[in-house]
Amino acid sequence: MKIDKVGENQFRLDLSSDELISISNCLNETIEAIDEFEFQTRVGVDLDNISSLIKLMHAALDQG
Repeated sequence: MKIDKVGENQFRLDLSSDELISISNCLNETIEAIDEFEFQTRVGVDLDNISSLIKLMHAALDQG
C-alpha cells in the first residue's frame, strides 16, 4: 500500500487487490454493525457515501 498527498484535501492510494478487498470488507462489516440512524455520527460520513465507495471498489476489482 502506498498513500501520497496530491492536493490540499486529496490523496492517492495504490493498493493491491487483497488490500482493496480488505478495506471493502471492513466497510461492509461497519455498515452491518452500526445502525443507520447513528452511522453518520460514529463514522463521520453518511451511509450513501460509504455505499458509493464500496461500489467503486467492487467496480475496480471487476476490471482486474
